[in-house]
Amino acid sequence: MVITADILLAERCLKAGATVLRHDGKPFDAASIGSAIATRAIMEDLRAGWTGWVAGLRRSARRIGRGSCRRWTGCW
Repeated sequence: MVITADILLAERCLKAGATVLRHDGKPFDAASIGSAIATRAIMEDLRAGWTGWVAGLRRSARRIGRGSCRRWTGCW
């Protein structure tokens, strides 16, 4: 028996024939592990996209801020 929150480890253990429980006590089985892996992949993609989006927003805000100081007088 394996108890883990690591979905990819749970998949490997299931393939090896082990009984696998999530950290909250719910069982992983052949039917549920595929859905869990898909959800994990989606969340990973969303996190990666969010990080890139925030970085782009910061760059744009800096460009806008620099340009506005040049146009206005009395900029500090």
